[in-house]
Amino acid sequence: MTDVFRAVRERVSAKDAARHYGLTFDRKGWALCPFHPDKHPSMSFRAGRFRCWACNASGDSIDFTGRLLGLEPMAAVERLNADFALALPFHRQPTTAEVQAAKRRMEVAKVHKAFEEWQEAFIPKLCVAYRVAHIALQGIDTPDDFDRLTEREALATLL
Repeated sequence: MTDVFRAVRERVSAKDAARHYGLTFDRKGWALCPFHPDKHPSMSFRAGRFRCWACNASGDSIDFTGRLLGLEPMAAVERLNADFALALPFHRQPTTAEVQAAKRRMEVAKVHKAFEEWQEAFIPKLCVAYRVAHIALQGIDTPDDFDRLTEREALATLL
């Protein structure tokens, strides 16, 4: 299936959506945030995304439209599709290539998440081992001094 969310993000920036729905910009490209009472421009736009530095609202064109108009993400995509005449296909059967691409993206996302979980678990252990080894090796001048190390310290020095 065509990833309509990705297609909308690629074709409509948050700044384009904000301009379309009535925001005006100062000469730096900042706007008054519509999500809180704002007297000075606090919303910036960069790389297709927006961020309000006062209320911390942030996201892409879909997030902006959904929050501004009170829409769910899919409804915001449909609204942007209609307002910007994107002509995205919503109700058709996906091609085989699109199905395979979607499966591949899901596999990559799953592997990426597993790596991040492994990294979150491993890095603190590595830091502890480094600290132990660093402390253990202070004052070690000769190979005979290694006999003074505890088993934990000796293991840490092997890393």
